[in-house]
Formats: sequence, C-alpha cells, structure tokens
Amino acid sequence: MAGEDRALSASLEDVYRIGGVGADDWAAFGMVAEVGFDELGRLYVFDVTDGVALRIVVITPDGDFMRSVGRQGEGPGEFNTPLAFTVLRDGTIVVYDAGRLAFLLFAAGGAYERQVAWESDVGLINVPGIRGAFADDIVIPTGPVKTTVLHDINRRMVIETSPVERMILTGDHVVREQIAEHRLGGESSPQNPLVFSPTLLVSPLHDGGAAFVDSTIYEINLAGATGGVTRTITRPLRPGAVTEDLKNAYRESRMDLLMAELGGGDLFPDDEAEEMFAQVLANLEFHDEVPVVRALKTDWAGRIWVERTGTVIVPEGLGGGPVDVLSSAGDYVGTYAAGTLPMPSAFGPDGLVAFVETDETGIQTVMVRRLN
Repeated sequence: MAGEDRALSASLEDVYRIGGVGADDWAAFGMVAEVGFDELGRLYVFDVTDGVALRIVVITPDGDFMRSVGRQGEGPGEFNTPLAFTVLRDGTIVVYDAGRLAFLLFAAGGAYERQVAWESDVGLINVPGIRGAFADDIVIPTGPVKTTVLHDINRRMVIETSPVERMILTGDHVVREQIAEHRLGGESSPQNPLVFSPTLLVSPLHDGGAAFVDSTIYEINLAGATGGVTRTITRPLRPGAVTEDLKNAYRESRMDLLMAELGGGDLFPDDEAEEMFAQVLANLEFHDEVPVVRALKTDWAGRIWVERTGTVIVPEGLGGGPVDVLSSAGDYVGTYAAGTLPMPSAFGPDGLVAFVETDETGIQTVMVRRLN
C-alpha cells in the first residue's frame, strides 16, 4: 500500500448525547468500559464502576432509556468480575465474567438466558475484549487471551497467550477454534514493560474470519473463516523511539490525571498524594519503541478501520492519530487526518457511530452521531 495518505473528509450528524453533568440517574455513568449497537440501532452501554454501577444500559434509537440489564452479585445473571462485553446483531448480550470463568448470555429482551463455561479447570483466563463474529453466539477476542496456570513441577505461575481465535457459545462449554497462529514474543512475561508495550489487535470480518495486527508494525493480516492468512496489507510506517522527553511527558500527564482523580481529599492531601504518585511514576517501565497501530475495528459495512498512533498522551499511550479505512477485501480507501475524525468507540447500522468522551473532572458523555 502506498506510503502517502489519501485524504477522507468526515461529515457527522448529531443524533443524541447521554450522560454528562446533570444527567438523569440512569445516564449517570461511573466508567463506560464498552459500547455497542444492535441491528435496530439501539445502543448498549457497559458501565463497570465497582460500588457505583455494574450494569448494561440499553438506549432506544432516539436516545431514551429502554432498560438496564444485570447487576453485581452471585446469583444467576449477576456479575462477579466482568471483563469483556459485546452485543450481537440480534440484541443478544454477551459478557465474559472472570469471576465465574464463564460467558453470560442475555436475550434481546434483557432476560438472562444461560452461562457458558470453559471445558475444564484450565486456570485463570483473562479475555481482554470480545466482538460478535457476525454469526449466532460466536465471539472473537479482540486481543490475546491470557491463561495463568500453576506449573506442577516448579510451582511457578506461567502466563500463556492464545492465537487468533473464535469462541463458539452454542453449548454448555466454550468451543475454541483457531483462526490464525500469531503470538507476540515476550507477551507472556509478567515483567513485560507496561507503557507503549506492543499488543495483538483483532477484529472480526463479515465472512467469519478476522483482521489482526501486531501493533508494532503496520501489517494488517486478513484471515478467512476456515483459517489461515489470505492477505496482508502493509504500509512503510516504522515505530518511533521512546525518548527520555517522551517518558517525562507521559509521567507528567499521568501525574495530572492522578491528582485530579485522587488528590486534594482527606484520604490523599495534595502534598502527600503528589509525593506518593511521583514514586509510583518514577518506577514505570517503558518499551523502547512506540507501536505504529493503536486500534483496529470493523464497521457494519465490512470496512476495516486502523487507528495509527498519534501524539496526544493518553493513559494507554499516544492517541489522536490518523485513521485509515480499508475495504472488506483489504484495499486502501483513504485516511481521516489526525484531528478530523477519531476512531469511533462503536459502529452501528446505517452509519451510526458512538464516541465516549470524558471531561476534565472525569464525567463521561456518550455521543451518538451518523457518519455520512
């Protein structure tokens, strides 16, 4: 693929916004972990702040409250430690609960249906995120699934990572099918550097396969439903160096965020908080390069969206970069320049997109717009 960007222009129509200062109780979100649309254009907001809210809020296409699904607890359909969420096209809600070591499925009307557990006691399994695989009761993890096991011989904890895979949830137990073999070197090490660490990004394709990329390089792989890579799209973009200036800027940004969220109260007076946070930030470890790719998603038309690393410091690294759009076949369509259209938090039918925005006080708003 060519090295030069082909500019795309964004035309966004506001549909509704929810949350923010003064929001109704149902829209007063604690921490929005994920959002998604069903085929009728209803929005699902996964709100996960422990002690404040642990629920899924369903919103009509007009922006009105429809229902709330789930709550914290130990009973059927209640959440213990939910880590990942998605909504399938028909409105089925799927939540991976690490506390239960199982997927919880809710019907389109919100009623709890069933639990799908792992086949056997294989250890503690961390599923970082899931998206529907455009088929009934099938999800694809959006990153490497990590399994922590205790070795019988030396009694050491070992973290193992999975290949690109799909998870079939039609029975009582999870059936795992490999789509492509791709494991990140060093990803299993608990000592792996935290900041700017590369990762595996995965998004489902309409044919049942998946697009995936090692974030270190711009090499988007397309794997078919039957497995194996069928095409690789590359751009001559190289990772940047993590300089001392960048490390210091990242620490300063994190300090500002921590002080805004936790400092200034009775528990952490400003002077004590700043000293404590400074010690924590001084011990941060950094990868030696900044990954090229920050996010990978697929819209309802089958197009593949690739967010490149930008220059804006965010908790997860560097955001605010340009966004490339590829056709479902992997052909380059064009690029939204940095600052024109951020990567949507979720894609919906008929051009709907959702963005989760957080203000300087930590209050969140969900914006739903239509991309024309």
